[in-house]
Amino acid sequence: SCTDPYKELFYKRFTTANPTNFDAYGTMDIWIEHDDNGNKINSINEHFGLYSTLEDALNDENRWKFCNYDDPNVGFLRDCGKTGYVPCQWTSRNQAYLPTCNKPSRFDIYTECSEWKEVAVENVGDGGSE
Repeated sequence: SCTDPYKELFYKRFTTANPTNFDAYGTMDIWIEHDDNGNKINSINEHFGLYSTLEDALNDENRWKFCNYDDPNVGFLRDCGKTGYVPCQWTSRNQAYLPTCNKPSRFDIYTECSEWKEVAVENVGDGGSE
């Protein structure tokens, strides 16, 4: 399975190029940086941040510094790392393409409710394989 820093981490979205068309689950599933038209839509520390704790994500502290993308059959989080390249800590739906993270993965969406000042959680499904 994944090493400890990769068992639970947090993706915080800063912007959406087209908010009505942003697909959070699809982005995790295929882990792309560019859309079909070549537009940048998912770049670390521009469109999103990665964090080791929910507290860091909520306070925008200790952002991870590196990500790469756009590899067929490789999902979230490809070779991203706190300070640089870290291989084989990603998910994939393709059984033949699985590295060390071969356990099912779950993606949740956390949204801040400004009216109540709470954090709501919505499970968007199982992104891994069995």
